[in-house]
Amino acid sequence: MGEKLTTIGIDVSKKSLDVCIYEGEKKSKLLKFNNEEKGYEKLLNYVEKEVEEGEKIYIMESTGIYHLRLAIYLYKNGSKVVVLNPYVIKKYSEMQMKRSKTDEIDARLISEYGYENKKRLLYFKPNSQEQYEIEQMLKLISNYKDLISKLCNYREGIKHNPYPSSKVLRDIEKQITNLKESIKKLEKEIEKKLKKSFKKEYEQLRSIKGVGAMLSASIISILNNFEEFSNAKKVSAYLGICPGVKESGTSVRGKGRIIKQGNRYIRKILYMCSITAMRYNKSCRELSERLKAKGKKWKEIVIAVANKLIRQAYGILKNGTFYEDDYCCKMLK
Repeated sequence: MGEKLTTIGIDVSKKSLDVCIYEGEKKSKLLKFNNEEKGYEKLLNYVEKEVEEGEKIYIMESTGIYHLRLAIYLYKNGSKVVVLNPYVIKKYSEMQMKRSKTDEIDARLISEYGYENKKRLLYFKPNSQEQYEIEQMLKLISNYKDLISKLCNYREGIKHNPYPSSKVLRDIEKQITNLKESIKKLEKEIEKKLKKSFKKEYEQLRSIKGVGAMLSASIISILNNFEEFSNAKKVSAYLGICPGVKESGTSVRGKGRIIKQGNRYIRKILYMCSITAMRYNKSCRELSERLKAKGKKWKEIVIAVANKLIRQAYGILKNGTFYEDDYCCKMLK
């Protein structure tokens, strides 16, 4: 028999941690702790004191930011930590035909999944401080751009008002100008950090025609230079740009669709880069022309080009080289 396994499933919210300590179907316990360092310390002390010897794995879902402090704390204290895509637990819940949803049920599902799928788990390793700072700035830029878009729409509405307020219009223009200036400063700070800490990777990615500064920064910070991905196909799946086909037997066939459970932020940047790559990236342009000749829809073409860009970026970083138009990046399987 192998070493005894205990999985500690944690459902993370802003203020609390719902915990299920799972040692097999007949032995589990539900607990609750505060989502703060004192709560983390109590959780560790409890597991250390109450759980018998054997392998212990802490498992949680990625919740944007609320899980990160806990994951890093556990990692720094020598614990094995797994951070799952929430989509994985959602599909696992559907397979178990679970209809109810509470924090306690989610914690148990997470612990059960980890216990039953130990060989498939990828252990968490935190990024560097610079990567986390770049990620925060990227997302702030995205929020600022959304605000600019909303302000522009509101400005257009004001202009169609029979009594447009000049004061309101001036203030809107001022806010838009300030936001654009802030974006420029953030972009310069991101580039500065990239050139200081990730100069080689940044230059390699920028050598790919169509891959801009923001996509390069996203790959380096959020995707950690593809370190946790064994092939480019898994990157595409994580981003949610793998086309899925609905099919039942031989009689029912649905149109291909894009699976949208992945990273929306990077997917949004990648979409815009793909449009640029259709013009300036030789292999992407040739791909888009072939698909267009076959009668493929615009969205299908853009997604195919996005996958091509990801394969190029993956190949460039894994091979440690620079992109050339007439050189086909060899994929690492």
